Amino acid sequence: MVCNITTFKYIIINKDFIIYLVVPESANRVALLQQGKVHMAEGLTPDEIMSLDTSDKARGVAVRGNQSMWVVINNILPPYDNVKVRQAINHLIDRKAIAGNIYHGMMNEWQGVMPSTYPGYDSVFKYDYNIEKAKALLAEAGFPNGFDAEFAFSAAEATQESIAILLQSSFAKAGISLTLKKLPVAAHSDLIMSKKASLGLWTDMPIQPDINYALKLVWPTNALVNYHNFSDEKVDATLAKCESVVESAARIECHAGIQEHIHDLAPLGWIGEQYFAVGLSREVTGFRWYTTQYYHVHEMSIGN
Repeated sequence: MVCNITTFKYIIINKDFIIYLVVPESANRVALLQQGKVHMAEGLTPDEIMSLDTSDKARGVAVRGNQSMWVVINNILPPYDNVKVRQAINHLIDRKAIAGNIYHGMMNEWQGVMPSTYPGYDSVFKYDYNIEKAKALLAEAGFPNGFDAEFAFSAAEATQESIAILLQSSFAKAGISLTLKKLPVAAHSDLIMSKKASLGLWTDMPIQPDINYALKLVWPTNALVNYHNFSDEKVDATLAKCESVVESAARIECHAGIQEHIHDLAPLGWIGEQYFAVGLSREVTGFRWYTTQYYHVHEMSIGN
């Protein structure tokens, strides 16, 4: 059986053992799957998942889960410390084009501050793709002619480069000139996680479907995934207060309004929730996705 994890490994499974091997190129992983030499492949592009529709050896499986993609915006670095600039950036993201043209529907357009599949999610959509609104906000922020910026993305995912190129084009329409930085996986992760990036693509997910856990992963001042240097006293106080509320309905009610409050501050550029997608041999049964963004190999079996 084959899978691609962060290092683009694949797994071969028979009745007695599992073998992990490295296959860096997703096209090669698809080829192995199509040839019936492996049973599962991860890290495939949406185009590659779609190509499996006509295969008699494999099939694509896509699950709407808890994974989200966004533009990291460094909230303490000028000009991004200006909320109007961040709001303008959100009006320059063509989520429909990304979800439809790049992900072929395997992405949910999203502007939330936690996964839309989780209890307590507030559906707030204030940032339509609108060049004129973006220009007006930039002018109000003191940047009527835009500005130059660097935009980092990972070389490991072809979809990230496609998104970066699309954003470069749409940002230019409002005067923001993006210089794209295509970085190796480690360099990209180091830049984002060190909180030194000005703008960049990132994907993450809270593995527990709990409102306080999901929000506290990203939004408090010292949050684990606060790579965007966001800090807000109301957010910190609300999440700290609600952490100890146990009963489910009361726990959700305790957080009322805080998601829209975060949304209005536009601390990052929302893009979408991409599906968890894999290529599976048609011999494999028992595949099941979990909120940890993974699956349990012991649940799957290979038919005769």
